[in-house]
Amino acid sequence: MTTSITWWEKTVEYAFVLQTATFVDFAAPLAGVEERAGDGIFASDSKLLLIEFKRSFDALSSEQKKFVNFEQAAEKLGDYDAHHFIVYGDEVSEENTRKPSLRLVARTYFSGKESEPLSAVFDAGSSKENFDNYLRELLEFKRSDGRSSGTISPSAYASVIGISKSRGVKTVSMSEYLQRVLKYEYTMELSQAPAQSETPRMGGPF
Repeated sequence: MTTSITWWEKTVEYAFVLQTATFVDFAAPLAGVEERAGDGIFASDSKLLLIEFKRSFDALSSEQKKFVNFEQAAEKLGDYDAHHFIVYGDEVSEENTRKPSLRLVARTYFSGKESEPLSAVFDAGSSKENFDNYLRELLEFKRSDGRSSGTISPSAYASVIGISKSRGVKTVSMSEYLQRVLKYEYTMELSQAPAQSETPRMGGPF
């Protein structure tokens, strides 16, 4: 009898790093506001990815709740999401055995195109200019997050991954990228329920 395995969203994230480290020079996430926004990885030779990790396929539908209108977002951004992925886990049985194992699946966020092999996501990186334009448009469709401290945060657990010819691969959280690179802030009051009309504003020059 096949025994099911247990895993979590964070399991998928760690497994992604471990499995793709054989293809690229992968580094641990950057941390700390004292780090410079680029640290070399957001330089001119870099390509950027946005990856959101989910536990399983069944959890993907929860992403739609983050949007004021998911259908409108998909219609507008679906042709431009080649660098934006959801990576999730899928339980499979190893060939010729009944032993279950965890397989990772990467699909583009809106258009649902599967990346095969998994490492092919690194070939889909976008230029910083296109990435930032996409990110700004994406945020316009997002609901504000009542759990935030007041300064940002839709998709706080997403990762921005930079692929640099000279510096390998590094990541920062999407929330940190928004703060340090795009200078986004939220003007919402924590005492108020998130309003559908609230959208991020730019703070300072881009």
